[in-house]
Amino acid sequence: MNIKFDTINIVIILVTLINTIYGLVVYSRNRNDKTNFAFFILTLSVSFWDISMFAYRAIQDPFLTLLFSRILYLAASTIPISFLFFVFIFPNSELKLSRWKYYILPIPFVISCLISILPSFLIKGITFISERENIIIFNTWLHAYYAVYIVSYFSWGYFLLYKKYIQSKGVLKVQVLYTLVGTLVSTSIGVFSNLILLLFFKDFTYNWLGQVGTVVMIVSISYAILKHHLFNVRVIAA
Repeated sequence: MNIKFDTINIVIILVTLINTIYGLVVYSRNRNDKTNFAFFILTLSVSFWDISMFAYRAIQDPFLTLLFSRILYLAASTIPISFLFFVFIFPNSELKLSRWKYYILPIPFVISCLISILPSFLIKGITFISERENIIIFNTWLHAYYAVYIVSYFSWGYFLLYKKYIQSKGVLKVQVLYTLVGTLVSTSIGVFSNLILLLFFKDFTYNWLGQVGTVVMIVSISYAILKHHLFNVRVIAA
């Protein structure tokens, strides 16, 4: 079995390491803080997506490449719901959800996971192209559902962060801004390269760019935590 270590794959590995290290550092600062833990789960979801792309691109075996393409989309499904729950908890380490949200929110996530990993659902096959990015053959309608799930959950998260930004003052306002801008830049790159180009233009040239862009989100939130004590309410109060 051949493994390809091109420049893109090396960059993806470095980004994965950076994201994971930042998540561990933040979590180690206060393991009892629920928001720190939620951020750590978000970094794990992002790193899972990153390393899945590496495996998809690096392992030169038709069966395994198809398998990792499905794992890749399964991994991506975990990021929007992890991000949304992170936003719910931030910054007071309290998860206040109505009953309908608690039970309904996971349903689109579970559906996305199932259609991603099950054979012949979201991903029907792969066209292998030498010296270029492989082309994933999607079920068009399921791919559209998948895109709506991703965009909807992230948009909801942005809306909640924007409300918190408007309502906050002083240091907290700056900290929310770091989180909002970092996630917006990162997810915009991912939506463009991993959804829009694929869904509407069938262009797989930059399908790895979203993974590289995740470092913007993780580093910006981590910077806010480590430099401005984003999740330490007692410090903010003081």
